Amino acid sequence: MAVFFASLLPQFVPPGGESFSALLGLGAVFAVMTFTWLALYATVVAKAGDFLRRPSVRRTIEGVTGMVLIGLGIRIATEQR
Repeated sequence: MAVFFASLLPQFVPPGGESFSALLGLGAVFAVMTFTWLALYATVVAKAGDFLRRPSVRRTIEGVTGMVLIGLGIRIATEQR
């Protein structure tokens, strides 16, 4: 991250004497955006996990997976060498 900030952020700082505060502001914006993204991502993953743990959904997924594995097994068994 240090290389990222040192190489890419200076091009967005206006010329003048306030470069440190501008870089600090850009770093703060980046930190807030990262935190927001990770919080949203964690919320979506938690809700998806709750949905996938439902017995009916789990049974459906296991049934579909089982049919796919049976189909692949039949395909391999009937394949000529």
